[in-house]
Amino acid sequence: MSNSSRDSAEGAGWGSAEPGAYRALMPGRTEKLSWLSPRTLWAARNGVLASWFGDPTGRTRSRWVAQRAAAGAPADKVIRRDDPDRFSFLVIGDTGEGDDPQYAVVPGLLEAGRDTRFAVLASD
Repeated sequence: MSNSSRDSAEGAGWGSAEPGAYRALMPGRTEKLSWLSPRTLWAARNGVLASWFGDPTGRTRSRWVAQRAAAGAPADKVIRRDDPDRFSFLVIGDTGEGDDPQYAVVPGLLEAGRDTRFAVLASD
């Protein structure tokens, strides 16, 4: 098998690989996400809907900040950590919408991130 996805599908991880164990991590029932659902569009702060009905994002963020302040978070909103001079962390991109692809990355992330100090989630 090639080690590069540029050379073959097998190099990209496709082919006769064994099925992953991620399905055991999934809840028994997952709600199918549809970008055509008004509920999904509203939760995602769809620009068109927000322009029609108002965008509660600012109020929601302010509520979150107030909750963290009430729980004792620093007023300057800086997370101070006791990490050593050298450490590892994970950056996790947007992996899905609560369906199989989102769960499929978990076993690999747990393995790759075994000795990391923290993770940063990057999403839209």
